[in-house]
Amino acid sequence: MVHSFDIFDTCLVRNVATPADVFHIAAKFFLSRSRAGAIARAQIEDFVAIRISVERRLRAQSHREDITLSEIWRSLLSAYDLEYASHWKECELLAESTVLRPVISTRRAVLAARTAGMRIVFTSDMYLPSNFILRMLKEHGFAEEGDGLYISGEIGLTKASGNLFRHILEKEGIPASAVVHTGDHPISDYTVPKKFGITARHFEPCRLSSIERGLCKLPSGGLMAGAMRGFRISSDSTGDNSLTELCSQFVAPFILTFARWILGQAQRDGVARLYFMSRDCQLLWKVACELSQQYGGIECRYLYTSRQALFLPSADSVTAKGMPWMKRSFEDPSLSKLLAKVGITHAEFEKEFSGLTGREGDQFRLRTQDDWNLFWNILGENPIRTRIEESIATQRRDAISYFEREGLFQSPEWAIVDFGWYLTCQQALKKLLEYHPSKRSVRGYYMALRVERIRRLEAGPSEAIFYEQPPDFSGNCETSTIFSHQTLIEHLAGCADHPSVHHYGEDQRGLPGPVFSNATAASGIAFSQRLHKSVIQFSKMNPDFAVGTEETERCRDLLEFLSNRFFRSPPALAVQSLRDLDAGIDQNGLDSGSIVSPLKMSEALAPLFSFRLLFGQNRQGGHSLWPEGSLAITPRVVRKISSIVRRWT
Repeated sequence: MVHSFDIFDTCLVRNVATPADVFHIAAKFFLSRSRAGAIARAQIEDFVAIRISVERRLRAQSHREDITLSEIWRSLLSAYDLEYASHWKECELLAESTVLRPVISTRRAVLAARTAGMRIVFTSDMYLPSNFILRMLKEHGFAEEGDGLYISGEIGLTKASGNLFRHILEKEGIPASAVVHTGDHPISDYTVPKKFGITARHFEPCRLSSIERGLCKLPSGGLMAGAMRGFRISSDSTGDNSLTELCSQFVAPFILTFARWILGQAQRDGVARLYFMSRDCQLLWKVACELSQQYGGIECRYLYTSRQALFLPSADSVTAKGMPWMKRSFEDPSLSKLLAKVGITHAEFEKEFSGLTGREGDQFRLRTQDDWNLFWNILGENPIRTRIEESIATQRRDAISYFEREGLFQSPEWAIVDFGWYLTCQQALKKLLEYHPSKRSVRGYYMALRVERIRRLEAGPSEAIFYEQPPDFSGNCETSTIFSHQTLIEHLAGCADHPSVHHYGEDQRGLPGPVFSNATAASGIAFSQRLHKSVIQFSKMNPDFAVGTEETERCRDLLEFLSNRFFRSPPALAVQSLRDLDAGIDQNGLDSGSIVSPLKMSEALAPLFSFRLLFGQNRQGGHSLWPEGSLAITPRVVRKISSIVRRWT
């Protein structure tokens, strides 16, 4: 038995989207050797155009079924008035070698076939020389001495015509029934060999995904799409394919693009040190550390912070004005969650709150302004007020000690980095730093800032990629979908492998440091560690990924595309990695719920009986955070029924 494997997009995949992208790389090698001085973009584009037209013309004129790279470059060099020499075509071979990656699943299939005692041959409709292709196959763990290699350019016969398969059967001396062929092309690798009686297997994983195809429409998007495909195909995920999909299709390109913008802005502004705020920015910090040398060696540090750790010690007084972060439109105003913000419990002061809560106890929700007025009156009376003021003083002292240790009061120009959204943490940090004799100011770089954000005078200077647009008088407003996906972005791109910081205190060495809240679920920590490892691997494999996105408009377009496409039409395989994860928006994590959960048949039919859209409910109703993600992993029959029911209702 013989197992034949196609080579390109079956055994080896290019780390770019199209062959033309390879020609752009080859152009740089060629132009740097053939002429002095800086290489202009027009020169590169001219080379690519000539390279493509030369190949087309030679194919049209050839009496053979395929052509060779030597023929292409002989004609190409004549267009540049250069004499042919074999070393010139090395420019293209070098370009190919830099972008080729192994397809891990095919490599396993080759090993399995070899172990089963089958003879291995490699077959390709390709103009590249066989010695180069064989070297690449060996380097990436596919070929061994004695394997067969059939390349159309050198033989002059192609798979597309069927003649290369006839040639293989003749040379190998075997009947078609003794051959299995695996390849990606639906005609050349499947329909044609089947006509000969060869067992054919169509291999599709190397096709560009929906997200990757869409990305090709953006400037330089083809290079990014190719890198994303190359990673998901060539990453040895050891069975964790869903995490690799999540990494390649959203998290890695999103984080690398964001990191380049941050570093580019800091370099432009002369900022020598960046503090990445925990927990959302842990992965962003790790990636920025990988890239910082490309931006003059900007120092990247990780600062343990949280809303809980910053808000209470920055409070001016135990009043609504002194603690504006107590009442926020997007948070659940239950008494238990409000008291957690100021470090007390209902059980400690049940008597004092009895006039407010009645029988509901700590589950009482403040619904009216009268409820809030009574709540603040209770907090403003002793013994509660004294208890809170003591906590403020202690936590403020410990916070400032921690910030001293982390160098926030030293001389280098620095800025903080966070995802967004209201500048409340920057404002709180600014207040805390003003209690120190140095009184350092604060500036921040953000992904997105909302209309209701704290103003510059109170928070300090800030800059963001996205700014939420205020509605006009008609109530219509076009704004980025980044804002509607805020919580999902924080929990996917902003996942961390440690719990949230509750306050500051002394560590085991007696040094000021973070004191964490309740431990994060082991599944969440393990997920974060695996995802971080995968994203760093992506960064190392693609050191030039997203170069140019330091420009705000280009960065904005790319992040908008990734967020919109991924969250609205998520790949089911990527979503599978999130099934055991919870998410919430409360600053003490008291409202956690599932990110995704497959629909049950009863849930799909629910709108028929309630006459309310299933996913129009509040999260507290028990539904998952991400409806589209839940639908993506819902069994097909249930998903179809849900779609029909939602249209009816």
